[in-house]
Amino acid sequence: METIQLMRQMLRFTALSYIEDIQQITCAWIPHPPSVIITDVEVPATFYPEAARHIQDNLGPINLDRIGKTWWQWRKVDSVVRAEWVEMKTDYLERMANSNLGKKVMFYVHGGAYFLGGTGHTPLLQRHARK
Repeated sequence: METIQLMRQMLRFTALSYIEDIQQITCAWIPHPPSVIITDVEVPATFYPEAARHIQDNLGPINLDRIGKTWWQWRKVDSVVRAEWVEMKTDYLERMANSNLGKKVMFYVHGGAYFLGGTGHTPLLQRHARK
């Protein structure tokens, strides 16, 4: 319920504010609870062409015609693609103790539409990590 209230307040604020005001608060770092381990990663630029091929293959020709063929590749010059490994601390500790790769680790790559920043995706990822 708190997440819904927060999102409503954010939407109200965004409707009444300039984009510069919105970005000042939405680009802020949001802490994660101690029960979740998040490891930040930068995806190497050499991987971008292969990632684009995977996206194109999964969308297929009909959907590519609907949404465009390269929109996910638009970035500011010299920008990096950031991602996160998300895992519950208990799962991480068990994985480290048993030296296994684990099955409960998520690799999250932000979609790039950074209008509301981390406010929307962080709690959702933590919820998925618990399951």
